[in-house]
Amino acid sequence: MKRRNYLKIYMQLFKMSSPWYVLILCALLLSLFLTYANISMADYSKKAVDFAVGKDMNKFTRELALFILFFFLSIIIDSAQQYILDLFNARAANKIRAKMMESYLTSKYIEISRYRVGDIENRILNEATNAPGVLSHISIGYITNVIIAIGSFIYLYRMNTILALISLGVGPLLLTVGTIFGSRMRKIINERMQAESEALSDTQEALANYNFIKAYNVQHDIVNRVRYRWQRLFDFQFKIELINRYNVLSSAWIKDLSKIALYGIGGYYIYNRNMTPGTLIAFIQLSSNMISPFLQMSYMITNLVMAMASAERVFEIIELEKETGIVQKASYKDVKEKQNEYIRFCGVDFKYDKDMVLNDLSFSIQKGEKVCIVGESGIGKSTIFRLLMRFYDPCEGILLQTKI
Repeated sequence: MKRRNYLKIYMQLFKMSSPWYVLILCALLLSLFLTYANISMADYSKKAVDFAVGKDMNKFTRELALFILFFFLSIIIDSAQQYILDLFNARAANKIRAKMMESYLTSKYIEISRYRVGDIENRILNEATNAPGVLSHISIGYITNVIIAIGSFIYLYRMNTILALISLGVGPLLLTVGTIFGSRMRKIINERMQAESEALSDTQEALANYNFIKAYNVQHDIVNRVRYRWQRLFDFQFKIELINRYNVLSSAWIKDLSKIALYGIGGYYIYNRNMTPGTLIAFIQLSSNMISPFLQMSYMITNLVMAMASAERVFEIIELEKETGIVQKASYKDVKEKQNEYIRFCGVDFKYDKDMVLNDLSFSIQKGEKVCIVGESGIGKSTIFRLLMRFYDPCEGILLQTKI
């Protein structure tokens, strides 16, 4: 498959989707609100713990209530972000499907095998849903997480420089792990998509030809073929899930080890009276909020690889070569009126590549006539029909369809 420019795909998806500035604006606002909520939670938890140590229960209760308030506020903001993300993806997927159908139906005619039909159907129904993930992961996911990480680091740096730098160092390590697993997943994803198309094609064919299969007693052959297709799809899907699991486990180990280091160094500071217990609790909480964006971005790398693979296959349909000279002669409801036309071939020549199939063909069929075209294989019977349906244009001559 031809490798496409990812930036080009990203910009094309933007043009086909809802106004991009709305998406960016929502990402910026939600990330700022979420950053403020996280910092406020850390600040109130610090004060609550310090007041609890000092046995000032009135102030402890007040700070704890404010902490709970901002905790629920952060949940609401996160839910709003997910809602906007789902809404954007759904609308973008519908527009992409419409564009794919338009491109496919107005492209130059090509022979379609049953596997190709299943592949195109899979791209329109499933992969058009995944493709907007290229936009959502980059536009909302990365923008939101980067802003949250920056805001959290600034606050942490003011609390303790060394611990803040340790927390910051975990971020690039998580992104590196995500990039390594994402690159290993790329090839498998493309093969998995092809296997899914073949499995769907064989399944649809088996269901559509039920009577034929029963009549010729070929049930076992069909079942074995369909089973093989789905087993092959399962094998690819299992490999993808395995890579995802290794990515999650590796990232979790890195995050947990960094937390152990923070507790150890923070405990040393408390022992030397350079930090209060409340400050350490607040620092651990906010550092988790800073590391979590990097963790999410690490996971999003693999999701972005899957979304980009879907987008590449989507644009293979959208970028099909257009058929020239398409004229809408009648509405879909008026197709039967074409029975009132007559057909005339006048000196028509046609060839596939270098092979001449029709040479100076001339005939006419009047309204009401019944004509049978016979001949050996390869003489041009199917070609006449394809020219008549305007799948192809004649190389020479004139083809007329005139109403009587």
